[in-house]
Amino acid sequence: MGWPSNLTYSQVAATGIGRSLGVLAAYGDLDKATAVLAENPSLGDDPDALAAAAENGHEAIVRLILRYQPRLAERVMVVARTPELTEFLFQSGMNPNLPGWLGVTALHRFSRQGDVEKAAIILDHGADLHARDEEFCTTPLGYAANAGKLRMVEFLLRRGAKPALPDDRPWATPIALATYRGHAEVVRVLKAFESTGE
Repeated sequence: MGWPSNLTYSQVAATGIGRSLGVLAAYGDLDKATAVLAENPSLGDDPDALAAAAENGHEAIVRLILRYQPRLAERVMVVARTPELTEFLFQSGMNPNLPGWLGVTALHRFSRQGDVEKAAIILDHGADLHARDEEFCTTPLGYAANAGKLRMVEFLLRRGAKPALPDDRPWATPIALATYRGHAEVVRVLKAFESTGE
């Protein structure tokens, strides 16, 4: 909640302290969220609250927020706790290529983390394998290579990621990033793929 505390959510709620929609969404407090939005519907315009509810699997709160802000899903990109809730968000307009700060997409983040399962979900919904961020000027494959995530590198290559694009900056290619970071096995896999295509 932003400060060290040994209190449970129930204990905090019992104090009567006001809680933001984001906190209510994260903890699944449907009754309070319903009352807050009924009193001030504009508070539903909160992408972070929608993402928190989805990540924590609070489908009723996701649906509540979208009832007040039907297009809010267009402003988030999150893999929810359940596949069904993730699918509902995609059906509600969630964009797998929504860029964040400096053009970093969810696929960039999942690639850096090595989260193959989440990467597969958003690729199945049209995530761009070759999206480039603005800070490092590289693709999700470059993020995986830079982080030394061998399994992710292999996964992205199997899904169609190219290890080199014609307009790549030499220092921003996946091979250059993996070489710089000393990820020898990643370099070997990328070079093998470049020469054989597999």
